[in-house]
Amino acid sequence: MNLAIIGVGYWGSKIAETARLLPNTKVKTFDIDDNYQQDSIDAAVVATPAETHYEVTKSLLERGIACLVEKPIADTLNKVQHLIGIAEAKNTVLQSGHILLFTPTTEYIKRTFDTANLRFVETRRLNFGNIPKHQISLEHHLLIHDLALIDYIKQEKIIAVQRSGRDILTTDYNDYTITNIDFETFSTTHHCSWFYPRKTRTVALTSANQLVHVNDVDLQVHHVHGHYTDRLVNESTNTIQLSDSATPLYRELEHFVASVEKQDHNSINGLAHIERVYKNLERVTDV
Repeated sequence: MNLAIIGVGYWGSKIAETARLLPNTKVKTFDIDDNYQQDSIDAAVVATPAETHYEVTKSLLERGIACLVEKPIADTLNKVQHLIGIAEAKNTVLQSGHILLFTPTTEYIKRTFDTANLRFVETRRLNFGNIPKHQISLEHHLLIHDLALIDYIKQEKIIAVQRSGRDILTTDYNDYTITNIDFETFSTTHHCSWFYPRKTRTVALTSANQLVHVNDVDLQVHHVHGHYTDRLVNESTNTIQLSDSATPLYRELEHFVASVEKQDHNSINGLAHIERVYKNLERVTDV
């Protein structure tokens, strides 16, 4: 397979380096200004600046080239749905770069947590100083990961949203946001920031009788089983150190190539997932 990496900045370079480890895959790299449109390409990963994702992806899909697009795929739901429509018309694969779906911590959640009885999710996605040169909102850059994770483990509609934010650095967007979301049967709270003293990537899930806290920085899981009468009773606590024999990025790229080969349009990060996540993202950003 001839796989193009469009965009060779910080993240695009990492994608290209990882893609070269895939078997039976010839990797070609292009800057956004290169003439990749005339090249022989079977599939492409779009890692150009965020504001260019829509136009670059549109031009590739119109040629029938399968695309894995880094988030955000586009800055509006209408544009996202337009890209989905082109992919469907061309019978080609379109996937979102929601790398959180391919982490060992997410695999652990899917395998062990009682999602049918999920009550509450709290996420913290915090950075210090790593503000993208081409700014996009915290919701499009960080919260979208957690909306994708939640869609993966439990697909429900949003009922209500409360959001607060602070523009500490007086940039175009909030530097710290707290978003509270009520889904049909559970609720979530999300902390996102560019201006926090320590890189933090955590997810905590709670049901009536268990709590799972996962840390994507050190791959540690804290899993508590218990019950509540007039007080909380802790029946067992396990702390687990997960291993990561293949990086999430490698698994995401491997999944993309396999989906293209099988023409799987509705994989875990495929068309249906993309539309649900971006509908929820628009519901959040409309507040």
